[in-house]
This record gives sequence, C-alpha cells and structure tokens, in this order.
Amino acid sequence: VLGALAMFCVLSLALPALIAVVMGMPAVTTTLALTREKEHGTLEQLIATPIRRSELLFGKLIPYVLSGLFGVILCAMVAVYWFGAPFRGSFALYLLLAVAFLLASLAIALVMSVFVKTQQAAQLGAMLVFFFPGFFLSGIFYPLVSMEPIMKMEAYMVPTTHFVMISRGVFLKGQGLEALWPFALALLVMSMVFMGLAILLFKKKLA
Repeated sequence: VLGALAMFCVLSLALPALIAVVMGMPAVTTTLALTREKEHGTLEQLIATPIRRSELLFGKLIPYVLSGLFGVILCAMVAVYWFGAPFRGSFALYLLLAVAFLLASLAIALVMSVFVKTQQAAQLGAMLVFFFPGFFLSGIFYPLVSMEPIMKMEAYMVPTTHFVMISRGVFLKGQGLEALWPFALALLVMSMVFMGLAILLFKKKLA
C-alpha cells in the first residue's frame, strides 16, 4: 500500500512535465499537413489558389493550435482532478505559454513537412524529432544540470525542454512570467525562426 501511495505521489509530481511530451502529438500530425496533400494529389488545388505561401501555412497551423489547446486543458484537468497534482500558478498564463510551445513545435513540423514527401517518412521523422528528445533531453527523467555541455545545448534546442520548465514552474511553484520569461522567449524565437524557414522554403509549385 505504501509503495502504491509513493508511486501515486511521484506520478502526480511528474505529470506536469509529462504534459509537455503529450503535447507533442499535434506536432506529429502537423508533419502530415503537406505530405498528405502531396500523396493525395490535392496540393495542386492549393497551389492554384491566389493565397500566399504564408497564408496557406498559417491556415494549416490554426486547427492544430486549437486542438492542441484543447489537449492542454484536458491534460491539466486530468493531472489536477484525477491524479491530484497541485496547480499553484495562473491557468491563463499557462495557456498563453502553451500557445508559444505549440507554435514552436508546429513550426518545426511544418519545416519537416516541406521536405518530406510521404506520410510514413513524416511520422517517423516526427517521432525522432519530438518524442525521443522529448523524453530523454527535456529534463523529465535526466536532470539538465547533470548533462554534459554539448548534451545540454542540444536539450535547449528542443521546445519540449522549455515547456517542461514552464509546466513545472506554473504547476508546482506557482511561478509567473517574471520567472518563466526566458523559456517563453526561447519558444517565441523558435516559432518565428522555423515559421520563417517554412514560408521561405515552401514553394507554390510542384516538384
């Protein structure tokens, strides 16, 4: 009984960080946003429209951002009301920073979808980019302070790492933007850089 109680307590404390890994799912499906169009031959219809590249790509992002936000709310409710994880911060701030995380992850996924031509390759690439680094480089199971400098540098290049810090800070410590702004800024920079790359690399023409 004591072992089960201890496991329950550990899980309730680990859930805020695990939410960041779960929220990688929209990014995995976003990699299929353009590859599905390529495989089904419907990309020609999109290319023929007068909308600009940026409008097309942002249009692809919006449904995934909305579904991702719904997932954040659902995961937070399960963590708090089912597993008893403490939530000491501002939920509005948490949702705002979750949007920054989703934009960064989805922008990376869009860059991948520009290059990949098949859905199978897109899914495999997304697993390698989002899930494995999300588990092993984000600080969930292996503390960042104990990582080698090169490994730590790689960890900070993964959006999940920053959202793990945000999620733990808001859930467990009740931190505000004054403490979490470096992680929020990193996510915003990632989203702008990779979204700009996606717009730059995506060509409205068939290969």
